[in-house]
Amino acid sequence: MDASNLISSIAEIVCKTWRDERQPLLISNIPRHFAGTDFRLVLGEEGVKSFVSRTCDQGGYKLVEDPNHKARVGVIPAGENYEFPTSAKPPAPEEKHKGETMLKFLNLLGELSEEEQRSVVIPVNVIAKLLAK
Repeated sequence: MDASNLISSIAEIVCKTWRDERQPLLISNIPRHFAGTDFRLVLGEEGVKSFVSRTCDQGGYKLVEDPNHKARVGVIPAGENYEFPTSAKPPAPEEKHKGETMLKFLNLLGELSEEEQRSVVIPVNVIAKLLAK
């Protein structure tokens, strides 16, 4: 296999994937299409994404990248357009107010029996750290 064979093979797989699924061929799936071949020899030190990006004009395909997930990169026919579906953004972590962790900790200590509470010894530096959180 040489570079031109690899380019044309990628182009065929991209077109088939697009025709059948109307989805991009994910870069991460390209190696499994060439299992048992010497396609890595053609790439040499170059990565799959870099190779595909460099050969877009020759192969008649183009890269599409998910703006929310940088690792999700696909290949579609050059004349087509595709946008990855936007997923709901993960909820923003709750903003904790200073001392909130300490209050939670004290509430937990309050659930201990009186005998257990008498045996609890907390160094001042630990209390200071809990108050800062």
